[in-house]
Amino acid sequence: MDDLYGDTAGTRTEQGAPLILWLAACAENVPEGPPCEAGAAPAPVGLATAIVANGVRLDKEPYTDPQEMAFPPGDDSYWYVALHAGRVVRFRNDEANTAFEEVLDISDRVWSDHKQLGMMALTFHPDFANNGQMFVYYNRAPDLEPDGLDSVVSRFTSTDGGQTFDPTSEQILFDLWRPGALHDGGHLEFGTDGFLYVAMGDGGPSPESGNEGQDPYSPWAKLLRLDVDSGSPYAIPPDNPFADGILGAPEVFALGFRNPWQWTMDPLTGEIWVGDVGSSKWEEIDYVVAAGNYGWSVAEGDACLEDPCDLEGLVPPAYKFANVGATAVIGGRVYRGSLLPLLDGYFLFAEHFGQWLKGIRVDPSTGGFEILDVSDDLRFRPASFAIDTHGEVWVVNREDGAFYRLAPIPEDGPDVTLPTPTLSETGCTDVAVAPAAPSAVMRPYDVNVALWSDGATKDRFLRLPEGTTIDIDPESGDFDFPKGTVFMKHFSIGDELVETRLLVRHTDGSWGGYSYAWNDDQTEAFLLAESVTEQAGDIAWTFPGRTDCMKCHTVGAGLALGPEVLQLAPDQLAAWEGDGLFSAPVPEVFDGEEWALPDVADPSIPAATRARAYLHANCAGCHRAGGEHPDLTFHVDDAVYCNAATEAVAFDTTVLLAPGDPAASAIYARMSTVDPEFRMPPLATRVADPLGTSVVAEWIESVKTCPGPHGIAP
Repeated sequence: MDDLYGDTAGTRTEQGAPLILWLAACAENVPEGPPCEAGAAPAPVGLATAIVANGVRLDKEPYTDPQEMAFPPGDDSYWYVALHAGRVVRFRNDEANTAFEEVLDISDRVWSDHKQLGMMALTFHPDFANNGQMFVYYNRAPDLEPDGLDSVVSRFTSTDGGQTFDPTSEQILFDLWRPGALHDGGHLEFGTDGFLYVAMGDGGPSPESGNEGQDPYSPWAKLLRLDVDSGSPYAIPPDNPFADGILGAPEVFALGFRNPWQWTMDPLTGEIWVGDVGSSKWEEIDYVVAAGNYGWSVAEGDACLEDPCDLEGLVPPAYKFANVGATAVIGGRVYRGSLLPLLDGYFLFAEHFGQWLKGIRVDPSTGGFEILDVSDDLRFRPASFAIDTHGEVWVVNREDGAFYRLAPIPEDGPDVTLPTPTLSETGCTDVAVAPAAPSAVMRPYDVNVALWSDGATKDRFLRLPEGTTIDIDPESGDFDFPKGTVFMKHFSIGDELVETRLLVRHTDGSWGGYSYAWNDDQTEAFLLAESVTEQAGDIAWTFPGRTDCMKCHTVGAGLALGPEVLQLAPDQLAAWEGDGLFSAPVPEVFDGEEWALPDVADPSIPAATRARAYLHANCAGCHRAGGEHPDLTFHVDDAVYCNAATEAVAFDTTVLLAPGDPAASAIYARMSTVDPEFRMPPLATRVADPLGTSVVAEWIESVKTCPGPHGIAP
């Protein structure tokens, strides 16, 4: 690679990632150029953007993880928000407002140790102004069963106009045990007919052994319809499809859903739209009618889950899109506002990890379905949607505890400095030295354990804006980089540059990832608008699209995945501290060797330690405590994985780690396969890592016993 960078190229680290040591003498002769400044985030492509609607932030314990928000009917003075751990708060609907107040706390009865559990939803009775009734959906630990959990729908009453709800006023409509802890569904809403509709997931894991979706007598994997104004605790609407209970449960309105999150009824037309989260092939939007069967778990999308199958009588999705690993559809609301007239009548839905927004409606001229691209990048992971009394659509950002409203994209775009059409225009490189040479403002760095990238070597660089510093989380060692930070990473196959990626924290605080593809002459790299796959030597190289980057660069992992205490060698950490890059001294708790990821290739280090280091570097962007996936960070004890049930359906693996048996362990099976349906990590890698798989296999083989059905390893 020396010829690509000029005579200043340095040495490679033992992990295989090249570290370019740029000499000060070289920097002194660099001509001045663009400064590699982050600038404002570029406007999204589409019809709408999401703007922060007020100053409320629910991001500090115990008021975190907003799940859903809603207004009481006809009263837009306060938003009410269901929090994951079992509280309801409200805040005044005022753009200048920053305050909120608690109105209900049932956290003592809510089980919320997983992102798909907790208090899932809330809604208000149509006559709330007179009866003060609010309905919530939550999960709790089971009373009798050793496993699984209970899903509860309850009514709470306020006697002071919604200022408070008495926890003792709870009237349980139903309390259902289920064996799994995933695919909860949970959204509930009153229809235009005055009945309460409740979406129920299949109860997970997937596929469910009891085939709940196709059992009309089971409440799971269904849309239920209840009359909460009659009976005790409810009555059955007489026109429900199975109201007499002969051919199905009388509560069932429609069936065959996997994880219907979210859904809505159009207040104008009464049409019902459901976003159903898929397993491993398809995400779907369903146009729901009474007694409709939407396929799960016979079909996913409009394809058989297992061939052969009988699709007769199943309603195909109105729209489907491929599940590419980190993929989850988020159903929304039907737009009936005035700010975005082109969206009128469209059911808006998003992809949680890809962060895009689309709309669907029935085409009035053909009766078919019409798709509308609304935004290619919301710049956060949408968790749920809400609609206000004016028909405007709001979006909940659960990770940041913030609330957004859809608005037109401003005609006068922001002052964007990055990305630029070519890499040479960014100011992050110095073409006077070499096409890929970093400019004088870029600082080289390396990591202890590199993310596997199909054998590519990498050069890493960082730019902090002048006068800014990095904050260190005193517990996790994660770094919080200031606004204006720019990361640059070159990827090379052999001696050929393939790609350069920029990870930028824009001046509004949002992060953006941008990919540049190098030309054959190695003289320039060009910005890509979307993901593409091209041949690079013997490798089919996938360039990630802009939203693909943020599927792995998660809030839980600190967004910038590489630099953290665990990933910086002690001398590099000391150099950063000595150069004043940190806002405070590095806490002494991080001095021990347990706070530096070890060399994965060093056989003198225990296999379990090396395996956890590898998993931390390659998987823990998504696999973190409190998330939707098992925690694969470095300091987690092996016992957490051993015989732990998994949702993975690849290779008949049912546990994360089967003692002594790599092939029966989902951790190993999914990292060693090249099948894109099951491969982990799911993005931008098509080749299994021989070192990583061997280390993880060695670790699993060394585990001899653990509690659970596997018992003693053979």
